[in-house]
Amino acid sequence: MIHILNAEWQKTIQNKWLVGFTVWIFPTGIIGLALVVLFFTALSNDLTQFYMQNDLRWTTQLLLTWNNTLIFQVQIIFIAFAASVFAGEYRNHTWKTIVPRARRWQLITAKFMVVIFLLTATFIITSLLVALVARLASSFYGLDPGPSFAEAISNGLIQQYLAKMGISILSWGIVASYAAIATLTTRSVLGGTLAALAINALDIGIPVVLYLLYLLFGWAQVALSYLYIPSYNLQNLLSWVTVGTAFPISMPMGEDTIQTVSHSPAASILILSIWIAGAIGTAILIFRRQDIS
Repeated sequence: MIHILNAEWQKTIQNKWLVGFTVWIFPTGIIGLALVVLFFTALSNDLTQFYMQNDLRWTTQLLLTWNNTLIFQVQIIFIAFAASVFAGEYRNHTWKTIVPRARRWQLITAKFMVVIFLLTATFIITSLLVALVARLASSFYGLDPGPSFAEAISNGLIQQYLAKMGISILSWGIVASYAAIATLTTRSVLGGTLAALAINALDIGIPVVLYLLYLLFGWAQVALSYLYIPSYNLQNLLSWVTVGTAFPISMPMGEDTIQTVSHSPAASILILSIWIAGAIGTAILIFRRQDIS
């Protein structure tokens, strides 16, 4: 398995166009954005005052970087990257030479692990760059730079950082598994990306559908099934880490009764893990049944 992982890693990072436009765009984009903001704030006092209203403490910006991984527009890039990784052999017609030398489940698992690891490494670098830029910017504009490193550590920064990183990893596990299923089914980067985006959009938009079902038919228990959808459980974990409470769902159960329900962090982690394992298993099953000759 190690040599399969190494081969997949080398093949992925050597694709400069793919990695450059879907992964390294985040750390390089931070540097570019910082230079643009510095340039325009130097030209406009009003823009400077507007920019200074933001919380530029380095600890705040360090943690906010991980929050951004849950934004749908950002996840589009993650899905495109994962779809390209899973569809590479279809595009290059190389499955016929690779499959006889390894088990199919190992090939899919290796791709999945490379996607997760590369995104994690990228956002560790990105978050550190964001913290550095925030520290320099707060000093430049005369704002509160935030606590010292020792104070931040004593206040639980490492625990918060690892918790938010874990949420992002679970999020990437979800979108990567969507991309794997879609790409292995369509055997196309474009088709896989579009199909995975549709699945992800359905995941995010399904609360509206479930609530409409409740309003039209009174199916309260169907509406409450949203508690078992990945998007809710990711938001629930983020809420637990950020504010220390669950992300509650309130559902009218009658004229004078409103039921508020939520999950514990452990329950959300378990639900997300089941979704990821099930999706990866589905992707492997699809691939095992394919004729790649």
